[in-house]
Amino acid sequence: MSNFSIVGHGVVGTTVGIALRKRQRRTHTVTDPNDTFSAHKGGVGIGEYQYLKGPTKGPLRDLDMRRLNHDCLRIWHGLESDPSWQGIVSRKSVTYFSKDPDLGDDNLRECLPEQNAERLTAAQLPEHLREAGFVLADRFDTSVFDTNKACLKLRNDYRQLGGSLEQRVVRSYDEVPGDGVIIDTTGLGRRMFLGDRRIWAKRGQTLILRGKHGLTEVLGAPGKVLSINLVPLDENTLLIGASKEVNDYNTEADVDTREALRRAAELIWPAVKNLTFVEDRVRFRPMYENVIVETHRWNGRKVILVNGLGGGGWSNCFSLAEEVANLALAVAA
Repeated sequence: MSNFSIVGHGVVGTTVGIALRKRQRRTHTVTDPNDTFSAHKGGVGIGEYQYLKGPTKGPLRDLDMRRLNHDCLRIWHGLESDPSWQGIVSRKSVTYFSKDPDLGDDNLRECLPEQNAERLTAAQLPEHLREAGFVLADRFDTSVFDTNKACLKLRNDYRQLGGSLEQRVVRSYDEVPGDGVIIDTTGLGRRMFLGDRRIWAKRGQTLILRGKHGLTEVLGAPGKVLSINLVPLDENTLLIGASKEVNDYNTEADVDTREALRRAAELIWPAVKNLTFVEDRVRFRPMYENVIVETHRWNGRKVILVNGLGGGGWSNCFSLAEEVANLALAVAA
């Protein structure tokens, strides 16, 4: 029976490992012990129809990304009632809005343009948002998940299924243990360690604030410099983010970005003025124009290359993992 070496223990690598373990295949995961380039510690995920662009070449070039997105969101919604996922996945309303009434409903797609999102019908804005000058809204109910806790939960599930894990930095495929198929899900790490210049970083900065904020749903708005999201983690904790900085590999929080985020958030939700700043979170998202699923060889070993397109990996992870696991079995045969 073939064995599989997975490089990277983010959401894509972990769900691929789970899919292979459920098929009773031997898996060994190698991951950076410091999660240097992992995006999951930045904040939260919002399950939504993103319709990312699928691979342009390789064995999965005809992948139906809409189906993957739909199937993955269905799984996230199902986890809301799973006791082991309580406090990690919850149902929330999400409202996106704009300050430009002349752009019409098409402007809804500008809320988070890097995700190629397709929105639902515009909805009526609450009075306090109209007073702040926001004139257009899109509201839907969906799953919101704590990405850090979700990744930890998935990693624990992987280990409980018998998947083995080794924490060390891999700078070359020659350093990957085993002699079976390599599944590379390192994302930005592939650019930094393996020189794949197709991948570029989107640097995100989020803020954690404490205090009674009174917000029960997720609010978001586009901006020329920043796309703002306000996400209530609980009744006393609010997350604000994230920035659109590109190819900035500095992990130090930028004070100007922090203040810009806070000012924009106060305009959207005035209660933010009374909250106490707790921490900044700066992470990177590995971006590319399309999802990457490719196969090639490295010194006699078969390699499957996977990049889930930054945060888009969360909205496609479970379904993408099944596709990659099936491909891995076919490649190993």
